Amino acid sequence: MIEEYTVELARQGNNDAARLLLQFAADALSNNKPLEPDIAHYFAEAFNRILKGEDPSKALNIAPAQKTSLYDHETDHLEIVIDYWKLRESGEKSSVARRLVAETWGIREDQVKKIVREFKNAVREVMDLRNRMRAISLQAAENTDLKTFLDRLGKRHGKPSSMP
Repeated sequence: MIEEYTVELARQGNNDAARLLLQFAADALSNNKPLEPDIAHYFAEAFNRILKGEDPSKALNIAPAQKTSLYDHETDHLEIVIDYWKLRESGEKSSVARRLVAETWGIREDQVKKIVREFKNAVREVMDLRNRMRAISLQAAENTDLKTFLDRLGKRHGKPSSMP
C-alpha cells in the first residue's frame, strides 16, 4: 500500500514522505477519521521519541521548513505594489514599506524597489499616452468644429471648405 511505502521512505529520512504523512494525519484528524495503522504507528514511535527529549524534526524525520518566498516570476507585481502603497498611504516611510513588503513576500528590498519603480514608470507611460490621446481627440474635435465653421462660411459665400 501507498501508506506503507510512504512510512518506509519517511523512516529513511525522506523529508517529502514525512511531510506527506503529516498531511495524511492532519486530513484524517480534521475529518474525524482514523489514521491508517502504518501511519498511526509511525507517529506513535515519533511522539515517544519526542517525549524522551529527541528533537521533533528529527523524530518525525522532517527537516525544518525553509523560509519560502511567496514571490515567483508568475506573481503579478501589482500585488507587491499594492502592498507597498498601502503601507505608504498609512504613513510608513518608503524604506520601511520596502522592508516590510520584502519580508512579507520573501524577496529582497531592492527587488521591491525595482518592481515599484517599474510600475511607476508604466503608470507614467499610460498617463502620457492618455494625455496624448486626449490632445489628439481635442485637436480632432477642434478641426471638426473649424471644418464645420468653414463649411458654413463657404456655403454663405459659395466657396467649399479648404479643410480635409
